[in-house]
Amino acid sequence: MRVLFIRHAIALEREEFLEDDMLRPLSEEGKTKAAKAFGVYKSLFDKPDLILSSEAVRAKETAELLSHAFDHAKITITPLLNPGADEKNFKKLIASLDHKYKTVAVVGHEPDFSLIIGTALTGGGILYLNVKKASCIEVELGREGRGELRSMITPKQALKFKGKNV
Repeated sequence: MRVLFIRHAIALEREEFLEDDMLRPLSEEGKTKAAKAFGVYKSLFDKPDLILSSEAVRAKETAELLSHAFDHAKITITPLLNPGADEKNFKKLIASLDHKYKTVAVVGHEPDFSLIIGTALTGGGILYLNVKKASCIEVELGREGRGELRSMITPKQALKFKGKNV
């Protein structure tokens, strides 16, 4: 199964949003940059059969933008991707899918994704990642739960591809 890890886009700063952090939305800048980047991701990656998202508003809004870019891919919200998600949460989530899908996108948070990808899936604890907002990390996940890092692209890099024959 191919897994596209998408970190949520730029959200309002914590200092300017005084409510529960789970309710913090994307900024207008975040929405605009993510929509542009996701338009390029559509030309680089297969359409996800399913988009899984954290319950946090900023992740759900990112998932909606991603779904729109990929011709309205289905979204499912899960607490297993909420801030603080770890290898155990991720493996439980993947096991629940039973490898029924070819490509799945997961929308969540840092440092969760760096730890899950670098420690549990691909790096055996030695791969250090810093997943930028609205970036996409593509991992080919085998049935045994180990993964191969296939690609990683940031919105800034994606926009350099825009208009080029990729």
